Amino acid sequence: MSSKVLSNSLNSVNECTYKILDNLTVNIKITGNDLNIPPAVLFKMAARINKKRSFLFVSKVLGKHLPVNPITPILASSLLASKYVMEVLHNEDEQLMKKRDFFMQSVHSKRILYEVKPFQLSQKTIFIGFAETATALGHGVFENFQNAYFFHTTREKMDNKETMIQFEEEHSHATSHYCYIDPCHVQNQNPIVFIDDELTTGNTVLNIIHAIHGKFPRKSYTILTLLDWRAEESIQQFRQMEKKLGIEINVVSLIKGEIEVDSSNVMMNMEESNIHIKKTMGKIISVDLSDLMIRISPYYHHSSNTNYLWQTGRFGLDSSETEEINQCVGTIARKLVSLRSGGKTLCLGTGELMYLPMKIASLMGDQVYFQSTTRSPIYVSRNNDYLIQSKYTFPCPEDCSVQNYFYQIEPEMYQDVFVFFERELGESERAPLLQQLAALFPYVFVVTLSNGKGEVVRENGTY
Repeated sequence: MSSKVLSNSLNSVNECTYKILDNLTVNIKITGNDLNIPPAVLFKMAARINKKRSFLFVSKVLGKHLPVNPITPILASSLLASKYVMEVLHNEDEQLMKKRDFFMQSVHSKRILYEVKPFQLSQKTIFIGFAETATALGHGVFENFQNAYFFHTTREKMDNKETMIQFEEEHSHATSHYCYIDPCHVQNQNPIVFIDDELTTGNTVLNIIHAIHGKFPRKSYTILTLLDWRAEESIQQFRQMEKKLGIEINVVSLIKGEIEVDSSNVMMNMEESNIHIKKTMGKIISVDLSDLMIRISPYYHHSSNTNYLWQTGRFGLDSSETEEINQCVGTIARKLVSLRSGGKTLCLGTGELMYLPMKIASLMGDQVYFQSTTRSPIYVSRNNDYLIQSKYTFPCPEDCSVQNYFYQIEPEMYQDVFVFFERELGESERAPLLQQLAALFPYVFVVTLSNGKGEVVRENGTY
């Protein structure tokens, strides 16, 4: 059982075959890659525990299922933003190849000092990231623009706010997406840009376009994605929607290609689990952020009486707020750096809370890595050729009815782990995750971003 590349075409390195399970094979042909980014830099393959789709492109640059240099997803976002400027807005970006080189260096864990220089948009543009995997990618793209507005979809249901729109992601383990922004932000003709990590069929994007267009019609939609695997049949569905609705849909990707999946008679064997958990527990230390001003929203979930953060973008952010967010992130990073013991450090986001921990991690010095917990159930095996070697399972701290996971973490891999929560939670809700981390690492720092001196932000985004 493996997930390695079995073969490359003799005619082109752009064709390869992945053998993921004994009876699961994925053939890939790259048809577009103008930045010449090796596919192996962007993804590897694994088996998904999902009857609707048996395989998974596991991103090596998002920081979701695999730990990454935290600057890598920031630079990946910047590359997508540059391609949007060039391919859709038809403007030049003289920094594109420099960004590409920085991105490639970051993949090899080099610390890159990179400052985003926002592009001024002539028309207000709405950027929408898809939960849960692309919340940080979407926010990162938005960060590259002025005269922009951002929000991300969410799988969480608010108790005191109605969703603006709802749409489905049929192949997913958690199908429903909700959008909790004020409708005034989309009641216009401004272009909308969706950001996702991967398009396989593109049905999810078509679903949200249909949902938005039915209430807030406009002329233009764009999809930015790291990987575009749509077959000709799926591309024709996009063309049919364009014709039916009288709209233009642009798709921009880092890599475009075709996939062919042979999943006949796929059978999941019992997962292997032989990770040794040490008997001595590490220290769990709560980090006090009460001296910081951190903006919170007026919205909450029934599982807690505490409110969601404002800065995540779940309820919408204007580009005029970016500098304030960066200052807050910088202040938190300086506070956390002082707690590091000097070894390798992991910053662990939770669920949809990815962007803020990722940005904080990028400012915390050398030997700092970032990844996030996830809802995605991935098959795990200790076979040397298989990608996902370790998995830890726990009830979601924010909603115990949802199973969560974190992957590819081994005992003593890090000296310090900083785990980030969006809201104040009780000890019993956090314990299953924190105890597993404490059994793996010497120090577990608990960072709750809403325990600062927060002021509730009203619906219009002002105090």
